[in-house]
Amino acid sequence: MDMLNLLVAVAALLISVFTYFVHDRRLKQQEMQINAYQLQKQEAEVIEEKKAVIRANVIKGEKGRRIIKVYNAGKAVANNIDINLLSEGEFIGGSNPFPYEFLNPQDGTELTLFIGMGSPDKLLVELTWDDEYRINNRHRQMLTL
Repeated sequence: MDMLNLLVAVAALLISVFTYFVHDRRLKQQEMQINAYQLQKQEAEVIEEKKAVIRANVIKGEKGRRIIKVYNAGKAVANNIDINLLSEGEFIGGSNPFPYEFLNPQDGTELTLFIGMGSPDKLLVELTWDDEYRINNRHRQMLTL
C-alpha cells in the first residue's frame, strides 16, 4: 500500500511539473507577442509624429468664385507645399500663394479660383509636400466644385 501511495504521489508531482512548464511556455510566448505588438505600435506612433497630411476642400463663394482650402491634418510641419490642377477646363486663378513654404499642424492656406460657363463640376488636384518622414509626398484628390 505504501508503494501505491508513493507512485500516486510521484505521478501527481510529475503531472504538476509538466503542467507548470507547459503553462509557463505559453505565458512566455504570449508575453513575446504582446511585446512585439507594443514595439510595432510605438514605432508606428513615432512615424506618425513625423508625418504631415496635406488635404484640400472647396468652399463655394458667390458668382463662380471657389476657394480651395489646403490644410495640414498631420502632426508634423509640412514644407514646400504645392498644388497642381490636373483637370482640364477654364479656370481663372485668383490669389495663388503656392508653392507655400511651410504649414504647421492644423494650419491652412487658401487658393482662389474663378470658374466660368463650361467649367467641369469636379477638379482633380495633386498636392505635394515634404515632411520629416519623407521628401516629395504626393496625394491626389478629387474636389467637387
